[in-house]
Amino acid sequence: MADADYTGFPVTSVGIGELGGLLRALKRGGATEMLIAGHAQRPDLRNLKIDFGVITNIATIFRLMRGGDDHVLRQIANLFERNGLAVKSIAELAPELLTPAGVLAGEASPAIMSTADHGLRVIRRLGPFDIGQAVVASGDAILAIEGAEGTNGLIARSTVTHHGDSRFKMLVKAAKPSQDLRVDLPTIGTETIERCVAAGISAIALEAGRSLIVDRAATIRKSEASGIALIGITDGSSDDLSMPPHHLRLVADERLVSLARVTPSRQAQRDAAKGLRLFSVGSDAVPIEAALVGRENILALALNEPLDDFVIRTGQLGQWGDRRKKNTRNKTLILARVPEDHSALVAAIAESQVGGVVLLSADGSTAWLDAFIAAANARNLFVLSTR
Repeated sequence: MADADYTGFPVTSVGIGELGGLLRALKRGGATEMLIAGHAQRPDLRNLKIDFGVITNIATIFRLMRGGDDHVLRQIANLFERNGLAVKSIAELAPELLTPAGVLAGEASPAIMSTADHGLRVIRRLGPFDIGQAVVASGDAILAIEGAEGTNGLIARSTVTHHGDSRFKMLVKAAKPSQDLRVDLPTIGTETIERCVAAGISAIALEAGRSLIVDRAATIRKSEASGIALIGITDGSSDDLSMPPHHLRLVADERLVSLARVTPSRQAQRDAAKGLRLFSVGSDAVPIEAALVGRENILALALNEPLDDFVIRTGQLGQWGDRRKKNTRNKTLILARVPEDHSALVAAIAESQVGGVVLLSADGSTAWLDAFIAAANARNLFVLSTR
């Protein structure tokens, strides 16, 4: 996965599954500390060649199979530390690389600053659920929230959002409130600027002191040349939307009723519970219409798009352990509403990896619900409701 030129440095190449070989190489070189940097693709576990080092750390490897990115990366950092390597953060070793506060390029109008503040507060609110680090906002409207597709995917799909203040769209990136700052700091670079230009995004806000700008001088120059405002923001809001951990248990005991013939797996029930907690805490901060959950990882949120489009768009998203086969229905769809004309939605679900649906509210007397359950039974989907 390394794509840089390391000429002049001692290099040992190992496969992603050769954990033992990696640890031996680091110790042989006298390493006692390490810094995790760069981007990693989630490996295809079916084709992974492993060594004995994976076997001896198998408990941690299994823990990587569920939860969001922050959970996964925290487990990876802890794995190295248990093997005698202190994982350091960029903030410790090179604090001058962190995003400074203030206007870095362009001009920051009151509307831009207000949008940045609102975006930051929404990221704070959703952070305990290990959802993405970024949103696209316009005025007081959140147009899209980053999911498992990453920031580039978020920027790409923001080109089709039309809700909110049409004068500008803004990308806001910030670390999650409880994020392990040793790994995966929010980062942008010149490529981010290019993608924002293509998507019609005219401003970018980064959390000062908890984010990175790769090749800062070049990125600022490109921002200026592209007419994109670039600012470093701090969390000075008095009406912080973040919630204490005990609020995450608001619906932990919510009783779910099975409406269809198929019984959900225990994993699907855990995914449903996490989705319900998300809606109970986050829906008053942003109008979430649907959530896709897999292995207790919030993969994607729907805000302003047709639900069948949402299911199709998120069809290939998955957790590290997913086999990503069409016949593997291992994701759960949480719906705040179901359109009465739901034929397109049911057809999209049938072609996806969704194993079933959780309805936040359902009235058994309505004709659409009976038809929806019949369609789910025909496709062997489970249907749960909080009614």
